[in-house]
Amino acid sequence: MSDIVVLNPGVLTMIQDTGRVAAEQYGASRGGALDFRLYSLALRLTETQTANDAVLELISGPVSLVPHDEMLVAVTGANVRTPQGIIPDCTGFWAPANQPLVISRPHKARAYFAVHGGFDVQSVLGGRGTDFRNHFGGFCGRPLKPGDRLPILAGPPPKLPHGRWRHSNLSESPNSSGRLCLRFTWHHSVNNFLPSQRDQFISATYRIDPHSDGMALRLQGTPLKVRHSEDFLSQPVLPGTIQLPPDGNPIVLLAHRGTIGGYPPIGHVIIPDLWRAAQLTPGASLSFAAISLAEARQITRIAYQTLATAATYSTPQQFLDP
Repeated sequence: MSDIVVLNPGVLTMIQDTGRVAAEQYGASRGGALDFRLYSLALRLTETQTANDAVLELISGPVSLVPHDEMLVAVTGANVRTPQGIIPDCTGFWAPANQPLVISRPHKARAYFAVHGGFDVQSVLGGRGTDFRNHFGGFCGRPLKPGDRLPILAGPPPKLPHGRWRHSNLSESPNSSGRLCLRFTWHHSVNNFLPSQRDQFISATYRIDPHSDGMALRLQGTPLKVRHSEDFLSQPVLPGTIQLPPDGNPIVLLAHRGTIGGYPPIGHVIIPDLWRAAQLTPGASLSFAAISLAEARQITRIAYQTLATAATYSTPQQFLDP
């Protein structure tokens, strides 16, 4: 069986997939890759398109890996240094056997490494991703360590010829420079505890708190005053739910959130913007814009259609200048 050896996993590298949506009814966090766009692109570039394929999600760099055999791999969100040269972001390429691949620090917050066939790890509660807070899934339920050997699932022979690379028309980064504006829909009960500050919320600029993680983006800004929050009962929450803790600084829940939340909800960020929000680093600024439910559905439908119909194309190898 083919595998990849981890030489240096960086600060936090773990196996992720599309998440455990079916397990949420049992109280398990959905989890999965936070930037579904780059995750999907990495799979497309390696000709790996089955459900719940496992990839590596990188939070820092450099990360060093050594394939045991020659294999088709891809990195999205970072460059790769090989003995032959530097391979650009969002490229599928043939990695030579027994030669190190050094993945650079992610261009933003996260990068993804995929291999043709996917990583051969056990499915737990319908998902292969790592739930490192509860210590299950992924590789032994934890982030990777030096010396880990990651087995690779066998797949059909790749179509990409040797000596060529695969790119995509989605390879351009989805994150523009400057302040990110997250589109959201209001929660139906927002007027019960935020009756007069809705305008303040959508006109404010927030910064990402350093304590943000895969569970939530914690925001810093002018605090909002919550009315009668002590009367609010816990209720189900989703990735993208905007909550208002007692300190008045909103949080945006991400894929690794719990299934029940006790803070009053302001609204829900649309899924495509949530992928972009997952790439924000501490200190980055963002704002919010309210849209209708019909607009949210239309934007989200188009985003998924774009991912599903994105074309890939092969080019001759052309390494970047060191």
